[in-house]
Amino acid sequence: MSNKAQSIEDLISSSQGDSQAQDDESTQAKFSARQKQIKIKEMERVTEARATNLGVGYINLKGFPISTEALALMSEEQARALGAVCFFYDGNQLRIGTIYPEKKEVIEALEKIKKEFFSSGELFLISPNSLLHAFDLYRMIPKIREFKRGIDITEEGLEKFSGSFSSFKDLQKSIDKAQVTDIVTMIMAAAIKSSASDVHIEAEEKAIKVRFRIDGVLHDAATINKELWKKIISRMKG
Repeated sequence: MSNKAQSIEDLISSSQGDSQAQDDESTQAKFSARQKQIKIKEMERVTEARATNLGVGYINLKGFPISTEALALMSEEQARALGAVCFFYDGNQLRIGTIYPEKKEVIEALEKIKKEFFSSGELFLISPNSLLHAFDLYRMIPKIREFKRGIDITEEGLEKFSGSFSSFKDLQKSIDKAQVTDIVTMIMAAAIKSSASDVHIEAEEKAIKVRFRIDGVLHDAATINKELWKKIISRMKG
């Protein structure tokens, strides 16, 4: 009986010891998290003070609604090389956050993007923590795949459909009555007719959105239902 009682006491003692260890670990984790928050807050304070000294704007990107459209104005590779990200773009204005606002390459990149997208622009100083946060958001940018078979886009085909469009606004009604094999050519013909600098194919919840960038501004050009888009992709894959 005494052996059994001792065994139960040992179990109770062991359980209490495990509970104490878990409490200690939890307290340590909370302490470490708190210390990290304090360091981040201090980093932002120092960065803001530095921005004032440099005469540039300051922003904390953690929690700022950075759109994928803004991020996409700079490739992730370029952003990492420059220590800078585009965090705001509305078609007329853009904002680039950087840890090196005085760096020649960063200033040149801003001027190039302003010219390319017909926008005004400004540099903001951000902390390394903000920069890392923005880098994480690049995973949200849709990956573009190239298909090189199944549908041929010829000069004759482009000329054929180009005459059908007075502007990109005519694309939707043409797609609605077109054959699967002609839709991609139609999209490209409408883009050329509209002097679009690039074409965006974006998957949404219920359909595929076709958008053209014209004079730096994205315009909705057409909507393709997902079943039709699957047929187009299947055809392109051959």
